[in-house]
Amino acid sequence: MKKVIILFAMAFLLVFASCKSTPEAEPVLEQNIVETPQEPEKPAEEAVKEALPEESKPVPDFSAENQQGLEKLEKARKAAADAKAAEILPEQYGAAEKKYFDRKDYVAEHFSTESFSSEMQELTAMYEAIAEASLALGKKQQIEELGLSQYNKNDWTKAETALSKLQKEYEAGANSSQLLATAKTVNESYSKVLFAGLNGRAKKARVSAITAKKKADSVYAGVSQKAVYKSYADKIVKADSALVTRNPEEAYKGYKDAEESFTKLYESVSKKRAEAQAKIEKARAAVEKSESYATEADTIAPLKSAVAGIEDENSTLLEQDEYKDPESAVIDVDSTEMGKAAAEIEAEEIQEGEK
Repeated sequence: MKKVIILFAMAFLLVFASCKSTPEAEPVLEQNIVETPQEPEKPAEEAVKEALPEESKPVPDFSAENQQGLEKLEKARKAAADAKAAEILPEQYGAAEKKYFDRKDYVAEHFSTESFSSEMQELTAMYEAIAEASLALGKKQQIEELGLSQYNKNDWTKAETALSKLQKEYEAGANSSQLLATAKTVNESYSKVLFAGLNGRAKKARVSAITAKKKADSVYAGVSQKAVYKSYADKIVKADSALVTRNPEEAYKGYKDAEESFTKLYESVSKKRAEAQAKIEKARAAVEKSESYATEADTIAPLKSAVAGIEDENSTLLEQDEYKDPESAVIDVDSTEMGKAAAEIEAEEIQEGEK
């Protein structure tokens, strides 16, 4: 009985031990699962992007940007050509043109795929600088030819200094923006000198034009040559308008034209009046001589009746010049609003000359 109990107890212990050992294998399984690496799950958006082929990605289009730059470039290029840069600054203009044509085909081929903005800006500034410099040199030449530098000595000195600086900057290879800034200073300074000089000359030219007109008035040109006289007076009126609206160059030309026209008109009318007066004097002398002969003949053998070919003593041989209020034919160019304003500007010049 005792053996049976011992055997039963040993059997129980074995069963208990086997039941207890089964769960101990689970940690081994768990360890194997943890140690196996797994890739993190990617967002759906990224997965879609990776799935797209390379060709479907958006390609930047530079067409609008390049077109805007090209329009500015072409405008600057035209301005340089209009300023006669090819004649005045052939070296600089030629260098800009070479850059333009060297890149023209490449830019056209890659117009939408590449940005040429900075390159176009640089070349645009170069053309603008060339245009400003060409205009400035044209004005400098005009100032020197007409002897106008004394009308604005300060700006003349400033312009000459800036021009020397511009030449040095170009030789040193300064960038286009710097050249443009200096070129603008040169052009602005010469412009002020030219304006002051032409304005001064225009004022003096008006004095000469009015003097020539008064000479024509003295021979009543407005009566004998009414239409021509008026057309010449209109030249002064037009020049007055240019002077008042700050266009001294046009005013100067207009006054000079009016002066020459009135001078010729005065000479023409004076000549005709002198010829007419000479005929009158000749006729008067002939009449006086005829009267002398008639008196002598009447004394010797008085006529009983009129004789053909002998005029009556009271007859008029030549019509005298008759002017019904000739002063009314004179056109007063100083009476209009423009004329009054121009006359005031003219007076300023006279006062400056008297100082």
